[in-house]
Formats: sequence, C-alpha cells, structure tokens
Amino acid sequence: MRQYTDVYVKLVETKDWPDKEGHKTPGHPNVHYVTLSHCWGKNVSHEYKLTSENLATFRDTGIQLRNMPKTFRHAIEFAARLPFVGFIWIDSLCIKQGANELEDWLQQSANMHKVYSETFLNISATASSNSDGGLFFERRPELLLENEIVLNIEGLPGAHKLVQKPIETSAAVPSGHREQNFLYLLKSYVLLHVLVFIRHLHTVLLEHQERRSKSIVKPQTTPDHLNENSSIPILGRESTFVTKESAGFGETEQARPSTNNLRRCLILDTSFWTSRVDQAPVNTRGWVLQERLMASRVLHFCRDQVAWECGEFDAAEEQPQGMQNLQLTADGIVEESSRLKGLNVHVDGKRLRRIRLKECDDPDLHLQPQIYAFELWRRIVEVYSRTAITNPTDKLIALSGLARWMASRIGTADEPVAYVAGLWKLHLASQLLWRVEPVFREVDGTFEHPSTAPDVYRAPSFSWASIDAERGHGITYADTTDQDLFIKVESVSVTPRPESDEYGILNSAHLILHGKLRRAHLYPLGAAKGKGRFGWRFLGRGEALDNEEHTNVYLDCPARDALPEEHRDGIFGLDKGVYVVPAAKGERTASEKSKYVTCLLLQLVRGNEPGPAFRRIGLTKLSPWADSVALHDYKMLDVYGSDVDMPHYQGYDAETGMHRILIV
Repeated sequence: MRQYTDVYVKLVETKDWPDKEGHKTPGHPNVHYVTLSHCWGKNVSHEYKLTSENLATFRDTGIQLRNMPKTFRHAIEFAARLPFVGFIWIDSLCIKQGANELEDWLQQSANMHKVYSETFLNISATASSNSDGGLFFERRPELLLENEIVLNIEGLPGAHKLVQKPIETSAAVPSGHREQNFLYLLKSYVLLHVLVFIRHLHTVLLEHQERRSKSIVKPQTTPDHLNENSSIPILGRESTFVTKESAGFGETEQARPSTNNLRRCLILDTSFWTSRVDQAPVNTRGWVLQERLMASRVLHFCRDQVAWECGEFDAAEEQPQGMQNLQLTADGIVEESSRLKGLNVHVDGKRLRRIRLKECDDPDLHLQPQIYAFELWRRIVEVYSRTAITNPTDKLIALSGLARWMASRIGTADEPVAYVAGLWKLHLASQLLWRVEPVFREVDGTFEHPSTAPDVYRAPSFSWASIDAERGHGITYADTTDQDLFIKVESVSVTPRPESDEYGILNSAHLILHGKLRRAHLYPLGAAKGKGRFGWRFLGRGEALDNEEHTNVYLDCPARDALPEEHRDGIFGLDKGVYVVPAAKGERTASEKSKYVTCLLLQLVRGNEPGPAFRRIGLTKLSPWADSVALHDYKMLDVYGSDVDMPHYQGYDAETGMHRILIV
C-alpha cells in the first residue's frame, strides 16, 4: 500500500509484479496510478476486501495475484505493462469494507472525485457482470473492419444538391466528406426508398461478409476507369457498389455508373455505443457513473473490442476515428445530445440546452452561464437515475463526487451554492418539479410503474433521490428557471451524517414552501381509459371545477402508495389528505396561451403540533385543451374563504391565499 501524495488515497503497487511469463515489469521514475471500475457480483470473497483485520497483512506480505478474482488480475497485469504507471486503485482493496468500518468508508467516499479526477487512466471492466468476468474475451477481430459501400445516386431527387462532392478518380476523398455523404445520403434513402434499400443492403452485406471471411478481394463491379489507384478501395477494405438498378429502382442505360453519381459511405451502427458501453453491465452500476465522468480517460474493455472515452472524443476499434453522434428518427437523421463525458459548461452544457430546446429562443438567457451548468446536472441526474444501487443508503453518496465538482460550476467562490439532497438551493422551486415517467406497453396498452422506494430513509420526498426508477425510464429532471412560478421556497434544512458533509448520507431534511393548497380526490382510472393510469378532481372548488377530470398524472411510486381505497395509508379516496399545489407554467418555450400548469401532488402526513407536514407523492399537469375549466382565467388559483381550513394552521395569508407548506 502507498499514499499518493497529491490526493491522499491508498494504492496497490503494481511495479515489479510478474507478468504471465514470470518476468517482472520495470519500475518508472515518474509513476502515475490507474483506477478500476468493475461490478462486484454476489460472491466476492472477503479475502479480497480490505478490513482493519487484514490491513497489516496486505501491507506487509502483499496479496497473491494468482488467487485474486479474474477482473483484478487482468487489471493489475494490464496496469503493470503501462509506461509510467506504478499503482492501481481498486475500491475493495483500498477502502475498508468491514461491517464496522463506516467512518473510513465515509471519508474515502467523500474523496472519490479526487481519486478519479487525478487518475492517469480508468480501466473499465465494461462487459463483466462480476469480479470473475475479467477484461479479456475471445473474439473475432476480422468483424471489426468498417463496412464501406459506394452508392449510385443517379435518379434520386435532390441527392446531388445534398451531396455535392462526387468520387474523384485522381485524388482521395477527404474523410470529412465521407461522414457528410453518409449523413445526407442515408437521410435521402430513408425518406424515399428505405424499405427497398434495407432489403437489398441486407443481401449485399451478407454476400460481402461471406467473401470477406474467405479473403479480401478487389471488387469486380468497379468501373473499368477506376483502377487500383483510384479513391474507392481504401485501407485494404472492400468497397461494395449499390446502384439504382441493383437496389430495385429501375433499369439504367449504362451497365456501369458514372463516377459523378458515386458517393462513398460507411455503414455505421448508430446503437454501437449504447449497446456496448452505456448499457453494458458495469455502467448500470450507480457508483460507476462518477468514476466514468470524473476520470479524464476511460478504457472500456467490451466483449468484442476495446473502446476509448475521454474529454475530446469517443472511439473504438471498429470506429477508430471517433463515434458518429447521430440518431435515426422519424424526422430523419438528427444530432444526439452531447457526449456523456462532455462536462464543459460553456460547450457541452450550451450544446445540451440547444438540442433540448430544439433551436427555439432560450427563454432564460438571463440565467447564463449558470443555466448551462444546470443542463449538465440535469443530464447527470437523468443518467444516474437509470442505474442501480445495491445498498439503498448509497443513493446520494455515490453521486457526491460529481455533486462537489458541480457545486463549483453552479456557484462561485464568492457566492457558493448549497446542495439539497440531489437538488440545488439556487432556483430550488423549479427543481422540485421532477417526475417519473410511466412505461407504456404497446402489446396491451398498459402503463407500468416500476419505480420503488427504499424501506430506510435516505432523502426527503421532495427529492428525486427518494425514488428508485432504474427499471423504467429513470427520473426526468425539471426545467431550472426563476420565471412562471406559482410557488416560492422560504427555507430549507438538511441534516447530513456527518454534519460537515452536505453531499453524503442524510439523517433528515425538510423545506418550507409558499403555495396554494387545493384539496383533491385521487383515484385509478378504469380500464377503458388506459390500465395503469390515474385521475383526480378538485374538492370544494365549486361544481364546474369539481366535475372536471384531470388525467395527466405522474405518481412517484405507485408500488408504495397506490393501495386499495380502504387502506389507511393509501392515496386513493375522498378523505386521504391529498392536495394539489399549482407550481409553474410551461413549457418555457411555448406561447402563453398554450402553456400548461404543473402541480405538485402532496399528502398530509402530520396534522397536529408543531404543525401540519406533507410528503410529495407525484406530479400532475393541466393543459389548456384538456383541462380548460381549471385553466380558464386560472380559476384554480382563485382564493376561497375556506382555503384557511386546508388544513388550518398559522402561516396562511388570507390576502394572497398562499399557504406555508412544510414538506418532509
């Protein structure tokens, strides 16, 4: 074990470890350390977990490499071969894992952002689901060659305008044009002939793969005047020609196409990064997200190849020049949101916001540049909420490193920003409007709600961290703004453990909100309106308002709350203490007449001294076209004399009709 002087973390030394042939790796004068991201699995031996009992043994006699889990062995062997790398950090070997080691665990967990931000390289056992999976797998490297085709665009309407550069016989086509050609031509084919083209392309690729498995040969369909020095065959790969007549678009007068109509394109798998990296076993672990984001470089050991991820670009053996950030949609080919490791506020944050607003004018320009930092945090939370945490109480601490890092981007040294259980005190009112999207099953038209809640306390109900939604679509973070709000946060209180660490485990938290409480009757809708959906009506607001049904409901955790009506702790029924609080207008980019109203759904959990308290149970949205009575002149906001009794306590402002609401 060593202490790395810059970040004060425990490290396992890899210098002079023997390789597979028994040779020792040489030491280097200026050593770095690397880290390992991995899935523990269910059967990790206690022999390879650091505790107070075995610390002296680990330090004095070392650890037998041959007896370690395969992932550890592979990572250490790989690290030992890297120039100028002399140490490796592995969580189970560098953080005490004993049953009574909470103090060391909390201290080390608070330093995670330092551990990974200072690492020379993060080694990710991306494809392994447990510690015995390892880094290296049997594979067929010949399948990693890029598939290149040449398209004849003669007769395709608008193709010559979209793709202006033909294949030239005298010079190679720059790689940048190859990417543009792919983008525009694929869009043209999708819009015009997608079904016929895909059917033909499938046949061509099967034949192409069969020929490749035998030997790489020069294509026989190359026009006579394109010789071996032309720009079509490159890097020893075979180019396949797809012509108009061969794709089933009719016959042409010439047997061989003119090069003015030929465009070289690469066939790319746009789901590559999602399937091999983002959805790989290790990246479904909640702890790994901050490891992946904080490390400047990540090397993913996938099942069939190695992939690279850093602050500049993503790449893989199959696409060594970089991954294409494209997505095929009903509207054609569009640019996806910013790369996951892009954490530059002014570049990646701004790009994320531009894509999300769909090129509309930004309604919150006055919040720049902080609004771009909030966009980064929004994406971090949404990605994190789709990952799993083994220990329920780790939900916030597993993200604490990123939260500490983000605090310096949202706030400043002169004006620091407070962290509130996964949210930020700055513009907190708008951030309370996160939601859990249900999962729609097309096969039977059912809405499923797979979100769950832990049995132990870890976050207040107003925080997304109180819910586990990884089995569904995760959490949808709210728009951060200080405009169009009907609520105002008076104060917020957080009691962390230890008290000095607001980013870690919480003992308790609450906030006081000013808003208008409206009694409501919440109920499940009948099967005719969609199984798994919910509705609600106002209570005591007059016949017109009370008779209007509202069905755009997002419950946080129906598995916990959607109990039978007769159940005392349920939320369905006339007298279950359910309230609606109008909170904000949106979408922010919409016209004033088309903006809906987002409301918090609360349930009264304590009605006696020292005063009533509520918990959040969900969110509901009202639209001008589906909820016209409530939104006509915003009648739902009208003040009634009886509002003081919902429920009665000090703090109600009779003039404004605002209640002082405590949410725990």
